[in-house]
Amino acid sequence: MAELPLWILFFALWLGALHRATRQALTQEGLRTPGIPFVAGPIFAPTIVFHLSHSSMLCALLFAIINEETQTVWFCLPGALASIIQGTTLYIERKSQLTRPDTQILGAYWMAEQWPFALLGLTIGAAGALWWMQSGSLYPLTLVGFSGFFLWTFWLYFKHHNEIVISPEKVKFVHSFPRFRVYAHERERSQELSMRLTRRRRGIYDVKVEEPGKSPIELTATLSSNQRLNLEFESYLIRTDQA
Repeated sequence: MAELPLWILFFALWLGALHRATRQALTQEGLRTPGIPFVAGPIFAPTIVFHLSHSSMLCALLFAIINEETQTVWFCLPGALASIIQGTTLYIERKSQLTRPDTQILGAYWMAEQWPFALLGLTIGAAGALWWMQSGSLYPLTLVGFSGFFLWTFWLYFKHHNEIVISPEKVKFVHSFPRFRVYAHERERSQELSMRLTRRRRGIYDVKVEEPGKSPIELTATLSSNQRLNLEFESYLIRTDQA
């Protein structure tokens, strides 16, 4: 147990790095959207759920590993259930939004600006594996599971709360998670709207939505092949005045 203070220091630094990563990632996002007048909305519950649930899970796992008590792991259950319930709610909301075939929803590719969170998730898993090799106990391996859960929930929340929604009437740009408030920009869609897709690699595109006299909207998005074809076809109809 001589290394215990070092591990406590590590997890304290990890939580501090999580806070720093949040601020840094939001700053980088803001640099890509100059001139977009985002309107601050209400408190954003998914961000609060994410941070509280994962912090409580990490603390419970730390106590379980130090004391080697299986019962303590059960204290992770409320946090895990909170994240899962929130994720299920996101899925149901997204399914209801996709009922209109003429509405395009472009979900953000979170690794474009949010890579510090991926690094944090992988670090906690690597720390668990290292702790397991040093101690010989299986308890630290629970951190590897926590790492995977952290990355999966972050990806799910970010993808569904940072997006461009293009309907025949309006264009809406949403930046929410991991912010503590909802930030959105919504405007009427003009007939001169154009979309540019620049391929980064398979399934990942830089999307630029432009309208005369308005600030362009840019987003790195994850697009399926069908989504890409639909967007290119719609852009073609707009350019040829057939929309």
